[in-house]
Amino acid sequence: MTDDAVGSGLFWLVLGFCLVLMEIVAVMPGIGLLFAGLGALCTALLLYNVPEHNISLAGQVVWFLAFGAFWAAVLWKPMKKWRLPSGSSQTYNDMIGQEVTITGSDLTKERMGQVLWSGTVMNARLIPEDAQDALPVGSLAVIVTVEGNTLIVKSPTSHHPTNV
Repeated sequence: MTDDAVGSGLFWLVLGFCLVLMEIVAVMPGIGLLFAGLGALCTALLLYNVPEHNISLAGQVVWFLAFGAFWAAVLWKPMKKWRLPSGSSQTYNDMIGQEVTITGSDLTKERMGQVLWSGTVMNARLIPEDAQDALPVGSLAVIVTVEGNTLIVKSPTSHHPTNV
């Protein structure tokens, strides 16, 4: 085994462990770091177990992408079922009742706006029954429900029930 193969294999091995670890500790959950990490680990295994073939960097990247796609195809559905309970009619229960910050422009009953939730900017609508007509940028709101990719929110002082 050449020094280049050892160095390349070590790179893919360290990269794979780092990506899998980042997925496990939820640095950026749900964006495929697990699949990429498994692809990198498989690439490292390939380089260590097939040393007689001097695989170029471009070839290594192709193998990495192929292994990552393979793991995504194999694990996507099982992981999706594992993350979301089967038969659950409300998959966003952990979001309901949490506070968000109005961002971009004021959130009014007439038009959709944006809020910051868990470090992510998301579309939001103010419930029609809210006590306030608008919530200014920087103010807080509470998630009442989720419709598609839009959060339905209310002002924190509104006495509207949390389930719409």
